[in-house]
Order: sequence, then structure tokens, then C-alpha cells
Amino acid sequence: MSSNFMHYSRDHKFILKEWLDLDVILNTERFKDGYSIDDIDFILDNALKGAKEVIAPTIEDSDKVGAKYENGKVVTPASTKEAYFFIQNNGLCSSNYDPNDPSAVPLCILWSMLEYVIGANPSLGTLYLAGGAAAGLIEDFGSDQLKETYLPKMYSGQWAGTMDLTEPGAGSEVGNIATRAIPTGEPGVYKIKGSKCFISGGEQDITENIIHLTLARIDGARKGTAGISLFVVPKYLPDENGNPGKFNDINCAGIEHKLGLHGNPT
Repeated sequence: MSSNFMHYSRDHKFILKEWLDLDVILNTERFKDGYSIDDIDFILDNALKGAKEVIAPTIEDSDKVGAKYENGKVVTPASTKEAYFFIQNNGLCSSNYDPNDPSAVPLCILWSMLEYVIGANPSLGTLYLAGGAAAGLIEDFGSDQLKETYLPKMYSGQWAGTMDLTEPGAGSEVGNIATRAIPTGEPGVYKIKGSKCFISGGEQDITENIIHLTLARIDGARKGTAGISLFVVPKYLPDENGNPGKFNDINCAGIEHKLGLHGNPT
């Protein structure tokens, strides 16, 4: 990434329009009715404009105020909230992972746009980036019920997502995780017990719900990575109308102090 995100969009235009065979992607069934090569300049210039005018001014709050841990909660500056929803509402992140969204762009275009957005304020990156990735996992491997319950609000950015892998005693050696998944007797429903650390965006006051994709071991499962499963663990259990309901007993014990990323609650 350039040291100055506001250089210009010419490099990306060259790569996408002249170096990559982008027409092959744009002519696939997924994108043929959405965009053409003639739209690239407009898409990139608008993303760069938003990064300059909306995202870049938030970096001072992120650095000087930052994310604060207060009484078990994480508090973020108002500008962080505004930037998050600007990114999501303008198609600059999670909606592009939705295979049914006709306005989604190919990922090579998305990540070109995100270079400007992330460069404008790196602290905010994981607050919106993890949601699309988490939704993609549910899309590819989740049950129909999980997809119906979680994906619409995760793709829209209304709900955030995280990846909860690391534990105090299990980092790169993920097979050593101690978090337990205890069967409840109800098919597909488990009680998760354990502690995770270094979870970017693991707690925040921006979205009304946070969906944690959490690695845990079902009681009785084999040791090592082969015995690990992935669980959807919402901060608030969705009610019968799909809205945040009962608190799911997910507690934040503190946040890390990250050099240059004070606005990133981890």
C-alpha cells in the first residue's frame, strides 16, 4: 500500500483495464448484467473521493481518542461509527460478498477500492472487513437456517462479524484450543465455554449485534485440529423476528494497545 493513499487511481485503472483480462470476469453469469469495463473509472474515482472526504478526517479521532474500554464495554468515537456506515451503505465492503446482490463488484475491483479506504484510516479496517469474510463462511458452509437468520444483516453491515480463533494458550498451534462446545440436547445448538484473545472488532458500540465465528471443540471430540468445529456465536441471540434479543453472555475483559491502530478495538 502506498504511504499516501491519496496519490491517484491511475495505477488501479491501468491494472484493471489494461493488464488484467477483466472482461472475462465481467462477462461471467455473475456480473454480465451489472458492470462493464467502461464503469471502472467511475467506480474507482468515487471510492477515492469517499476515502478523501469521509474516511480520512476520522483518523485524528482514531489516533488521539481511539477505542476505550469502560466498565466492560468498548466505546468508539462518533466519527468511527459514521465512517463504518458510510463504507457499508456505499457498497465498499460486505455487500460485495453477497452472491445475490446485483450491485456487487468482483473482488479485484473491491480490493482496489479498499486500498483507498483502508489507507485513509487503517484503524477502521477490521471493523468492516471481517464481517464480509464471516458471512462468506456461513454462505458456503452454514445451514439454511443460519443463512436466513444472519446473512442479510451481515451483508448489509447492520451486524458485524469476527473470527474468534486465538486463545491465550493457542495461537499458531490452533489444535491446542481449550474452548469447549457442550451439547444442549437440541440439534445444532451448543453452549460455548472458553476465552479468546486478539479478536479484532470483538467488542464495539457501532453495530447492534456482533456475530462471532468461533473455533471450539465439542466435548468428546478428538484432539488436535481434526477435532475442532466452527460455531456461529452472536453477541445477542436473534429473536423470532430476526432482531437482537437476549444477551448471549459474551463478555469483553479488555482491549489491546496497538501501535498506530488506537481506534481498532482488539
